[in-house]
Amino acid sequence: MEKEQVDDGNGQEPDSQRPPSSTGFTFFQRWFCRPVEVQKPKSELSEHERDAEASQDPQRKFSLLSRGSLIAEALLIVMLLAVVAVALAVTLTAKSDKLPEHVGNHAFPPSDDQPGNLAYALSKPPVRLGIFTNFPDPTIWHDRGKWWALATNDAAGILNRRKGTVDPKEFSRSNIQIASSTDFKRWNLMNSSSDPLPDPGPWVRRADKRENKPDRQHTGKGGGKGKKKPGESVKKLVGLANVWAPDLLQHPKTGQWLLYYAAATPDGPHCIGVGTAFTPQGPFKPGPEPLMCHKDQGGAIDPVAFIDNDEIYLAYKIDGNAVGNGGECGNTKSPIHTTPILLQKMSEDGTEIDPSFGAVQLLDRDKEDGPLVEAPAIVKVGATYFMFYSGGCTRSPSYNVRYATALRLTGPYTRKAGPPLMRTGDHGLLAPGSVSVRWAQAPHTGEVVGPGSQGHWKMAFHARVPTSMGRVRAMFTSALEFNGDRVKLVNDPDNVI
Repeated sequence: MEKEQVDDGNGQEPDSQRPPSSTGFTFFQRWFCRPVEVQKPKSELSEHERDAEASQDPQRKFSLLSRGSLIAEALLIVMLLAVVAVALAVTLTAKSDKLPEHVGNHAFPPSDDQPGNLAYALSKPPVRLGIFTNFPDPTIWHDRGKWWALATNDAAGILNRRKGTVDPKEFSRSNIQIASSTDFKRWNLMNSSSDPLPDPGPWVRRADKRENKPDRQHTGKGGGKGKKKPGESVKKLVGLANVWAPDLLQHPKTGQWLLYYAAATPDGPHCIGVGTAFTPQGPFKPGPEPLMCHKDQGGAIDPVAFIDNDEIYLAYKIDGNAVGNGGECGNTKSPIHTTPILLQKMSEDGTEIDPSFGAVQLLDRDKEDGPLVEAPAIVKVGATYFMFYSGGCTRSPSYNVRYATALRLTGPYTRKAGPPLMRTGDHGLLAPGSVSVRWAQAPHTGEVVGPGSQGHWKMAFHARVPTSMGRVRAMFTSALEFNGDRVKLVNDPDNVI
């Protein structure tokens, strides 16, 4: 006669519901099975079943209510919730990084100073967001009541690039980008039909030398893929990320506009060229040959023009880190290459090198600068020359802006000790650098004035921001205040946030 199982009164499960202590059960049987009553008559029981009943060890079958199953189910639910949380976070991040509709070919709307607006959120006095897209190495110039900003091609230097986030009809279609503003606050970014340099010159490397090849897939460096229409020149689909760091200058005597820029050559290294035009927005006609190359040292980039006593000079960087031995920006592993900033006097019209003047070194990297110094910008305030430059690596938070001073344009330049003028974390910026500094019009009048009057110095530069296409270098603006041999960022009187 089978014994009836009863509660023993101590709050524990009956013996038949407890995990068996028998070492004969496997791990699976012990944790994922539960005992079941044998319903068959003894005469129909197998020998194993009779032995189990005699020992009061009932038969065990898999059960979703077993302790092992319940634990596994709980872990599975936790894992599913974690996956959902990660997917939700990625979705929200992508939405928050999405480019606003007004970015591209339109200026920021009049409400951009309101809390919650993108320009307001990314502008922390004395710094203001100017152009929220990839607009690297900006240079600025004021002419007849309008500010112009020119920059490196929009495909250059994007970090963590995301596919399918750009307009293939516009992305990487301009050798040089151009934007304009009447108040140095709201900027109108023009499309590729306004490229100031539609032809960078015969010495510049093309992404594909074959032309007029119909229905051919072309891939340009950094520019994605584009399908060429029948009979269309492949030059119009060149990946143009290799045209860098333009600088604009109006000739002090003739009024002609000069555009200096760096571009890759067929054998790789960058050289510096010049184009001429009758307006600051071009189109500029390129010279037949580059001005300087230094190919054996890595190339020449980052040209910036300066007028001293009505004579034109060009400062630029030898791109030594381009042939470095690796590490940050290719140049932190020994032996480390030099990246000097040189000064070259130009011909009277600014389109050729003055052969009677040998290039002078103004500055070179040191341990404080990390892999390089680059992106010079020179201004003269009173009797002092200020040369701004960037150090660190533009692809990392180490990028920063410093300055050095001299009593002559040709130097020697003395580095200003102390922290950088701008670095990651200052004013909410990430990797700020590559500045352009210009004397501005008088506050609120639009009248062009000279140093010593009531005007002020304006500055534009780039810094990293997250967007739908990846981490790009957006343009920011500010103003500068000079005091003796020192300089600091201040609120722009024309551009109060």
